[in-house]
Amino acid sequence: SYASPHQPALTRWFIHSVEGLSGRDRFTALYDFWRRHVVPSGERVFSRMLELIDVRVRTAGQWPPANLPDTPLVIVANHPFGIGDGIAVLSLAEQLGRPFRVMIHKDLLKIREMEPYSLPIDFSETKDALKNNMAVRHEA
Repeated sequence: SYASPHQPALTRWFIHSVEGLSGRDRFTALYDFWRRHVVPSGERVFSRMLELIDVRVRTAGQWPPANLPDTPLVIVANHPFGIGDGIAVLSLAEQLGRPFRVMIHKDLLKIREMEPYSLPIDFSETKDALKNNMAVRHEA
């Protein structure tokens, strides 16, 4: 959920209502299936997640790109609050056939299984967020 305890009660209620109308219960059931059956297999876990929610990723040009350098890559999911784009970028990264990390919004780490693949960015405007983001930058 995008609702958090520090938000006013009316805001939390509104967020939960929109999430409910948007099919949260269905996605929760699919997430539970994915977590129990797909993640343990270790095979194309993010591509399989997109298949479960019936999302297809189309790319322009060749994917994976030819002649990628052997140097580390940092891939950025550029929509800061998008869960879908974060998962889509993770699904593309897993097709590279090499270790990867993707810079994504820290809220995606509510899905614990994403942590090993993530460089989480905190968009809150606090000193702790800045400190954490600088640590992620150094790690990248």
